[in-house]
Amino acid sequence: MDLIIQAIQYVQYVLKPKPKPKFNILLIGLDDPGKKAIFNYLCENTSIKYQNTIGRGKLEHKKNILKIHCVGGEEANMDLLAVYFSEKKKEFMVWLIFVVKTNDNDEGTINKAKNELHRIVKGFSEPIVLIMGNDDNKLKTAAADDVVRDILDLNNLNEMTWQYRPIKSKTGDGINESIDWLVEEMKKMV
Repeated sequence: MDLIIQAIQYVQYVLKPKPKPKFNILLIGLDDPGKKAIFNYLCENTSIKYQNTIGRGKLEHKKNILKIHCVGGEEANMDLLAVYFSEKKKEFMVWLIFVVKTNDNDEGTINKAKNELHRIVKGFSEPIVLIMGNDDNKLKTAAADDVVRDILDLNNLNEMTWQYRPIKSKTGDGINESIDWLVEEMKKMV
């Protein structure tokens, strides 16, 4: 009889639905690189809370729960959020998506993004960063991906796993593939 009860308990345990992994993602970048469009694309069928330049949404992506925190490009916003997440890192892990506007072929804008990216990742505890190069320009003036990677100085993101992915936030091109990569990397960390 004990063996039957143990067998039933084992089957119940095996068949019990497993909790879906939950990941916290911080979506940031300078002013106007397309963060809100990416956020809306990812969270289109979920309840979205978005006020001014700060948004919060949740989505299920391939059996994983992603909580996305989107913050405007103002330096004060990013500083406050960096402090908040550095204090909360003991409670939960946070991964970073940094959006760069590449469609104006302006080396100065990309350089400013580089400085902000390197400043932010210095205090980040999780070593995974997804950099999305957003090109929504209909004209062919966007900087080439290898040029953007060089200007952003991504090879100097020491001890971090990073990936640069070109996307188009208005059409969604490249966003799902980028999130696929990020989720696979996050799952390796937990």
